[in-house]
Amino acid sequence: MRRNGSGYRATDIRLNRTVAIKVLSAKLADAAARRRFQREAETASSLNHPHILSVFDAGEFEGQQYLVTEFVDGGTLKQWASGGNRTRRQIVELLIGVADGLAVACSGSVGNGEGVLPVR
Repeated sequence: MRRNGSGYRATDIRLNRTVAIKVLSAKLADAAARRRFQREAETASSLNHPHILSVFDAGEFEGQQYLVTEFVDGGTLKQWASGGNRTRRQIVELLIGVADGLAVACSGSVGNGEGVLPVR
């Protein structure tokens, strides 16, 4: 497993695919945080949208809760924005995708304490 941003990049050896793993920080693992993390996993797994990550698994290992999602190797929004001149069309298409994913996430009450789940 490799550290990648605020989560981890790993390989699902059963299905031979790259996944992302989010682990609840031990510092934040009080009872309320654990309930929020579980609610996030349940709600996110019920959503199906091209701009919201698919949830593959959620659980607990050695006392730490985790969430396994699809891995999207696309970089950050900051990297995209600094990647050169973007046309208005590219910017509008990106923002429409983000807004559409956020609208679905908000209608499903998906929140993670940091905002919403990442969109692809």
